[in-house]
Amino acid sequence: MEDFTSELFTKAGFEPEEFEELNKDLEPVIWDYILTKLIEKMSPKEQNEADALLDEDDGDGFHALCLKAIPDYDEYFAKILKDFEEYYLTEIQNDEDDEDEWEEDK
Repeated sequence: MEDFTSELFTKAGFEPEEFEELNKDLEPVIWDYILTKLIEKMSPKEQNEADALLDEDDGDGFHALCLKAIPDYDEYFAKILKDFEEYYLTEIQNDEDDEDEWEEDK
């Protein structure tokens, strides 16, 4: 995940020395997004099983369930990351635009 966030922060225009602090804030958000998207792709029964595995901190079991429940898992996981990247970069750009507007109003 660190490679993904480092690339994301670079694209967003952050400096490498900022990555560690940014990663602390963003990594839980990314994982929440990923897990939500994966679970949405499952049947209700599989969703209950996934919730139980996550409650037990059984990452290996959750991954095995994803592979079984989501036929195109690798492609879908890549799409989730791409969608998150697009969302994040759009939000960063919007924040910069808001800051520029605020500066102009001063």
